[in-house]
Amino acid sequence: MSVITLSTVGFGWFSAATEAGKVFGAFWMLFGVMALAALIGSFVEWMMAIKKMERFNEAKEKLNFYRWVKLFSHPDPKLGDQGMEMYDFMKFGLLMKGLATEEELQRIEERFAALSPNADGKVSYDQVYHAEGPPAYLKRERTRALAEAAAES
Repeated sequence: MSVITLSTVGFGWFSAATEAGKVFGAFWMLFGVMALAALIGSFVEWMMAIKKMERFNEAKEKLNFYRWVKLFSHPDPKLGDQGMEMYDFMKFGLLMKGLATEEELQRIEERFAALSPNADGKVSYDQVYHAEGPPAYLKRERTRALAEAAAES
């Protein structure tokens, strides 16, 4: 009975006789709809959390952890053990949190190598902007360069 009252306007058995009763009824209906929506939203969120826990595979997570530690760690004589540099640790963290895949990291590294970094392993701002910049900016730059070339000749 209370679900019917909260989710709709009820059976219509009772109706407000005064203006104050009608105003109260209107607010009560809005409150009921909002309460039911919140309840349904909480239920859906709870069910999604359960499904996520069911999909979690602890054995797979452990295997990935050890595989990625082995992949990104390198011998470090100072430590007398294996170690990771900041870049390797960042890749390891991205993979562990599921924010990137190994293929995506590989493509990013290939794109960086295509920019022809200098001996220090760095690329200039202009190299990045011209190779990776927004298409509208690049079109404007090409148009400006062509206009400058035409003005000089």
